[in-house]
Amino acid sequence: MYSASRSERRRTTRKRIAARAYMSWQGQPHRCRTRNISINGAFVETTALAPPLGARVELIFVLPSGSVIRVHRLKARIARVTRNGAALVWAPGGQETRELTHT
Repeated sequence: MYSASRSERRRTTRKRIAARAYMSWQGQPHRCRTRNISINGAFVETTALAPPLGARVELIFVLPSGSVIRVHRLKARIARVTRNGAALVWAPGGQETRELTHT
């Protein structure tokens, strides 16, 4: 199960990142931009209506890695919604999450 407690959000260091991404909810991808990322989650800015609190989403990054383009798909839950976007908490157990947040 996910936890969205205030203390959890601050347990690990956040890295500022301004990467284009897509947040997929109910099968519909919406463009967004990440503002920060950590091992626990991310904050994404979006002009589209953010999914409701507790909704399960997938964040899709398309990032260059040298001469190769890599696609990263991370499952998450909406932990907080603001007028600018949404805070996401990663689903537990994702190797992809560890790889993406340690680069």
